Amino acid sequence: MPTVPWAGEVTGVRRFLAGVVGPLVIVAAWASAALAQQAEYEASVSVRTDDWAAAVEQRLHLPLFLFLEKTAPSAGGHSADLSEAHGVPGAGSVSLRHTLPQGGPSSWGAVVSLTRASFSLNVYLHERHRSSDDPFRLVHGSVHAPTSAAVAAGWDGPVPAVVQYVSAVPLRGASGPLLYGQVQAPFEPAVRLTALAYGTSRLRHEFVALDGEWSAGRWRWRWGAARQTGVEVSGASGFSQVSERAAFVRTETSFGRHRVWLLLHDTSPGFRSLAASDYPFRRGAAAAEGRWQWRPATGRLLSVYAQRRLPVNAPDYAVLEAGFSSMSWGRWGWRVDAETAWVDGAAAEHGVTFTLTNPDRRFEQSLSLTVPAGGAPRRRASMTWDDGAWRVRLSADDRLPGWRLEWRWTPDAPWSAALVVKQRTYSDRGVVSWFHASVTRDVPGFGQVWLQWMEPDQGRLDVGWNRPPGWAAGVRVVF
Repeated sequence: MPTVPWAGEVTGVRRFLAGVVGPLVIVAAWASAALAQQAEYEASVSVRTDDWAAAVEQRLHLPLFLFLEKTAPSAGGHSADLSEAHGVPGAGSVSLRHTLPQGGPSSWGAVVSLTRASFSLNVYLHERHRSSDDPFRLVHGSVHAPTSAAVAAGWDGPVPAVVQYVSAVPLRGASGPLLYGQVQAPFEPAVRLTALAYGTSRLRHEFVALDGEWSAGRWRWRWGAARQTGVEVSGASGFSQVSERAAFVRTETSFGRHRVWLLLHDTSPGFRSLAASDYPFRRGAAAAEGRWQWRPATGRLLSVYAQRRLPVNAPDYAVLEAGFSSMSWGRWGWRVDAETAWVDGAAAEHGVTFTLTNPDRRFEQSLSLTVPAGGAPRRRASMTWDDGAWRVRLSADDRLPGWRLEWRWTPDAPWSAALVVKQRTYSDRGVVSWFHASVTRDVPGFGQVWLQWMEPDQGRLDVGWNRPPGWAAGVRVVF
């Protein structure tokens, strides 16, 4: 029996209109009220050609300028003129987003930002919140529930501080609130204290971190230490305690034609923030790494990098890299890099790369050979020609195997274009081709329009092969 779509579901033409008309009404109302000075509106539409499913995303950015006037009486007893008043300026913005994904319900998002003197306030509704700037990267704005709301307040005064609350972040199958805070000491050397807590009915994690930096003559130091505690559900037996730690220290100096840096870091296996997207160090290992650079003459550089890693439950790992380059301007330049890696003291991999550039540095070619122990060698090659208005880059890798050709045209005129063609050979599918093309035009007094086939592959040969084919178009209007 046929069913009637529920109230939140829109299909066919009605679905498309629901994604377009609403934000257009907002823009029209704002422009007609003559309040859209320096506002920006962006809209994009993408259509998959395999099932003709469409997605629409629109964004509206509205700047706000606020002045809290501090007027003083004039000599005649009247209020001072606005142009002569001593004002405390404030600024802010409102950003609205409307998304109509392929095959799903529409969603809205908003960000409100206000700044006055040293104080800032940001409100996030269904959008990315503020990422932390601590060295352990405890919080990333992309980790949030689709319906989350967040508030962040910052103070850039004598004692800088920031506090943020997020209503819902994904925590192993459930969502829970997050509270983050950071404060910096008002003296030198700089020291910061960071605290983070989040949880659900099945887990609770707390983090406390200290980090700082100082300089002494030619030496510069940076350090950090973090502690993670909490409880987690452990099967039917109840809760288990969480106790993890991480620490690092980095120093660097330069003297004469030499530059040296050294990094020591140690992280326990279970140290992990579920509100983060990545971690800068190796979990479950203690490591030491450093680099020494020496410039024997202008345009020449010798660089040596070494790392030794001692994992808790894995083989020891070490790597040594050495490179020398001669890049004097107006002459052909070259660079040679060699690398060797060891696992438990036995050589695991050797590699060498040779790079050549012409005198004006518009042309660059590199050849790379990597030979793993007991495995087949890997050969890679790339060639780039950059003539200012256009650039061509060709790369190939025999491990995939495949090749990639990229052409970009960015003249002084308002037009720009890009074309990417690549092929890859699969054992079960044979040779597969992939294309990307885009055209962009800047329209003076209006904004920008663009059209593309397939999403960009980030300049990588191994990205984009599983994406469905489709067109996308967009427009950006500056009022």
